[in-house]
Amino acid sequence: MAKKFLLKETTKIHMNQISIESLTRKSKKAVIIYLVPVLVRAKVEGVKFWLVIIEDNGFGHLQKLYHEKTQAFYDAVLLVCWSQVGGPYWDVPLGRKDSRSAGYALTDTNLPTADEGLIFIISKFISQGLSVTDMVALSGAHTIGKARCVNFKKRIYGDFLMTTSLNPISHTYLSNLKSVCPPIGTESDNNETAMDYVTPNLFDNSYYHVLLRGEGLINSDQELYSSFLGIQTKKLVEEYAVNPIAFFEQFAESMVKLGNITNLETCVNGEVRKNCRYVNT
Repeated sequence: MAKKFLLKETTKIHMNQISIESLTRKSKKAVIIYLVPVLVRAKVEGVKFWLVIIEDNGFGHLQKLYHEKTQAFYDAVLLVCWSQVGGPYWDVPLGRKDSRSAGYALTDTNLPTADEGLIFIISKFISQGLSVTDMVALSGAHTIGKARCVNFKKRIYGDFLMTTSLNPISHTYLSNLKSVCPPIGTESDNNETAMDYVTPNLFDNSYYHVLLRGEGLINSDQELYSSFLGIQTKKLVEEYAVNPIAFFEQFAESMVKLGNITNLETCVNGEVRKNCRYVNT
């Protein structure tokens, strides 16, 4: 059974619609509590949004949050990224169609892993038409969010102390990390901690200061500054640490590039999904 809720926010922006399907398995109340700040931060002036929730075994599944000018679910992802990130502002280009297929294998192939070295990470960004500058700026998104123990265990029981130059404060931080992520067993693999422990809920340039201190939580982050191959990346980390405006400007530019990575299959055979969860039949 679908239930429709009308939400209206009255702040300001150029965009016309947000559509998102990722908030599944939440109660209606939880979904609405989450979405209200999304809409407020999206700054929509006088635009009406309809939230459609599908009831299933006592849970509210969010099917759509939409406005009449919606193009595709892909647009929704872009807009939600924009509205949730805080920090810099950028114009979000819309109109890209949804793919008719999806799979974990291709995603896993293209996304850098937490333990990869710098050269492999750079090659993955370049293969998608993104530059080293894009890579360092986009990595700054780790100023918010969390990482799971399974993705930073090798780092904290490996070279963490080597990159921090035996800083006493870093020792305390490392002890806290080890309490979250013990060395033996897999029971704690899903334990989480902030990637930027200084200002974990604020989009700023603190992430780069963390790297300068050698305290990057995951190896692929610290590689940007500590790798002997990272001549260009090290300079960018230093620049963004002292110049938050430069970081914000480049992050906005790189997010637009990231959102427009060419996918010829989607360009030719893409569709506007009627339901975000499924390809059209």
